Amino acid sequence: MARLALVHSVGSEEQLLTVIDKYSAGQIEARQLIPVRFSRLEGV
Repeated sequence: MARLALVHSVGSEEQLLTVIDKYSAGQIEARQLIPVRFSRLEGV
């Protein structure tokens, strides 16, 4: 079964790294992995 995975952070200040899997049969699953905090990259 083929799978497409999207990995992204969800939330405003306190975020969770989340994986959303979509399988060829149309089934969608979401898994929350770990707390993360992304910030703006400055000075580039």
